[in-house]
Amino acid sequence: MLFSLERGYSDRGRARARLAVGIGVVVVMFAAVAAFVAPSVAAPLVGFGVAPAVIVVAFTAIFSYTHDTGVQVRADGVLRSEGWSGIRELDLTAFARVTVAETPRGSDDAPIGG
Repeated sequence: MLFSLERGYSDRGRARARLAVGIGVVVVMFAAVAAFVAPSVAAPLVGFGVAPAVIVVAFTAIFSYTHDTGVQVRADGVLRSEGWSGIRELDLTAFARVTVAETPRGSDDAPIGG
């Protein structure tokens, strides 16, 4: 392993986020069924139950999707990205080789504007 960036959530935090999204989806589905079966009774349910659930679920899903991502670069040239969108592996050896040299700020060898 050459480089590793750990995921944003622990296993327990990831489980809680997925549980929150799952419960929110179930609440919205029950409200949709209630609105179809008894529209007059469903109006308060939609207002007080679905709207907060949608807000919490949307925030949790968006934040988790962007924040809970891990990256690993292995010595065999594979870049592995893990997150809510799945696991992706990219073979870095298929690309042209690039070397990056870092120079300290303020030295005479620093590039212009650096």
